[in-house]
Amino acid sequence: MTDRPVEYLEIRLGGPGWGAWLKVGEPESDHTRPAEFPVTVPGRREARTVHADVRYTVAFDEPSGSSGWPEWHVKIYRCADQGDTEALRLYLCRQALAVQQANARVSGPVRMGIKPPWAVVPVHIVRGDLEEESFDGSVATRIAADPERLLRQAQERLPAWFAADPEEAGRTLLAISPMVDKVDWEPVRDEPATEQLAKFLHVAEGLDTLHASGTVHCDIKPANMCRYPVRGVSQYVLVDADAASGIDVAPTLVRSNGDYASARVRRWRRALEVTHQPPYRLDANSLLAHDRFGFAMVVLGAITGVAWVHGVLLAAEPDGPRLADDPAQVREILRRQWPDTPTRSWQPLIDVLLEPLDPAVAESVNWRTADWLARLVEAEKRCHVTTAGMRTALPAAEAGEVRRFSDELRAIQRTAREKPVVKLDLVGHGCQVVEAAALRVAVHAARRTALASAGTILAVTVILLYSAYGLGK
Repeated sequence: MTDRPVEYLEIRLGGPGWGAWLKVGEPESDHTRPAEFPVTVPGRREARTVHADVRYTVAFDEPSGSSGWPEWHVKIYRCADQGDTEALRLYLCRQALAVQQANARVSGPVRMGIKPPWAVVPVHIVRGDLEEESFDGSVATRIAADPERLLRQAQERLPAWFAADPEEAGRTLLAISPMVDKVDWEPVRDEPATEQLAKFLHVAEGLDTLHASGTVHCDIKPANMCRYPVRGVSQYVLVDADAASGIDVAPTLVRSNGDYASARVRRWRRALEVTHQPPYRLDANSLLAHDRFGFAMVVLGAITGVAWVHGVLLAAEPDGPRLADDPAQVREILRRQWPDTPTRSWQPLIDVLLEPLDPAVAESVNWRTADWLARLVEAEKRCHVTTAGMRTALPAAEAGEVRRFSDELRAIQRTAREKPVVKLDLVGHGCQVVEAAALRVAVHAARRTALASAGTILAVTVILLYSAYGLGK
């Protein structure tokens, strides 16, 4: 018995300055996943639900291609009839154009085609009926040009796995996007990993552009936040834009992970499950707040641990409240999670982190995700307390000992600002043998005993070590 030859679906993608000739492979499984999409009905302010069966596979660019991406992710949608296919096609093209517009506004060098940086991984829609697909739109970019015109065409000979006949092919659409890497998120962190904040900059900028164009992503969660290299530096990028929805129509559903949905969207979805009809209209501000809440939870998970956020802040019974829905409770939990030390207080960072958890703030049309991220970066800088402004209740004798080392502390701070080094390098060779866990135990013991005079020298040494450990962040 011989293996049957591999059959590929060949697709051409092209635009100004770039092109790709892709070979789409057969899905590994015949299993399909049912999906629903809230497509817009022309001339109406309500959406309607379109159903499709979805399969997944991969595609590879020919070596002669100029896309810069050898491997691509492919979603294959099959609808029940031609009417649903056309409605879904227009819906997906609208999301693809919104993503293109968002990526064009991301800060960075002037670039052509699909070159990064991106906020959301670009998506290209391909028709299964062999017709050429293109969409245009006037987008204000840095070079003041119209966005690229995407040309796609499948070969006339279709592989058997793709469609049994032309009619079935006509009810099929493909969404093709460059392959990016999943993030192996840390489950729990003892201290805020604030170095993660800069990796979200492009996502925040693009999210604001999406919102300004009347589109919400709807499904922001850790699994949809991937990573990819930009000039050798790892950055985060959103995927799964087919869950996006327009804010100018009343959605019939919100395709999001319930755990990362805002409180208002959670209540709306629970009522929808009971009545099978939208219980009330989700307005634009509610959808914007939903995206911002999800983004805030992902950022918080990146700096304090995804498992911690999911298990502490988002844990709830299906109909019960979550801690994440009460900013006051989140503030208290974070203060306990990140206790003050003699040289640092995380309170400025906590204050800014809580902003998008307050619906009154997150629903504001003037609130911008990129501005919030910038405020987080600035707040983190204020968390390091200098020796001149130490907030500590040391007795006079011990405070005098600390002042003796003020020059050393300032030298550590200068080193931290001038040279990006690992935390333990900041205190030289002696610190390299000190394990982080032992250091935390020593600091905790020193604080508990209020730096008793019998251990003054040891206590001051611990303060120096812990200052270096924190200031290196």
